Amino acid sequence: MNAHNFIDLTGKSFGRLIVRRYLGRNGHPQPLWECQCSCDGKMVNVFGPNLRSGVTVSCGCWREERKITHGQGGHNKSPEYRTWLTMKDRCYNPQHTGFKYYGGKGVVMCDEWRDSFESFLSYVLANLGAKPSPKHSIDRIAGGNYTPGNIRWATKIEQAQNTTKNVNITIDGETHLEKRRS
Repeated sequence: MNAHNFIDLTGKSFGRLIVRRYLGRNGHPQPLWECQCSCDGKMVNVFGPNLRSGVTVSCGCWREERKITHGQGGHNKSPEYRTWLTMKDRCYNPQHTGFKYYGGKGVVMCDEWRDSFESFLSYVLANLGAKPSPKHSIDRIAGGNYTPGNIRWATKIEQAQNTTKNVNITIDGETHLEKRRS
């Protein structure tokens, strides 16, 4: 922390925004930052917590693109955004009910996704597609961390089969799922 009692965000990227300079607090408790959007260089002023939490990731252009292409009023209502928030909570929020199975065991998100919902969304849409149904959630394919190449959309049944308690056995070319004995 410095004399202004805030984390210096100058030069950091959040979604499409790059923080250019600190503007002060302007009567608010939170620091205000001038940011430049990558869409066309438009400048916007954003409170620090809104940048760091992923609430604000563009000058507004991203929200307009989502509304046009996905019929959503904003990313915070999309299933992918709720998935991203849940992943973050499981990894970094000790108050989350699943933390002991994720963050408590050292599971983390790659830095790019942790710091930017837009980065996570871009990867998911390009590689996995939109969430197929309400019954699907993000699954780590090979355990470990939430990283590119290690996630998929899966149902609860598929996820239950993808645990260390199970092992696949192939006999005469047929693979069977066997539950390990404790």
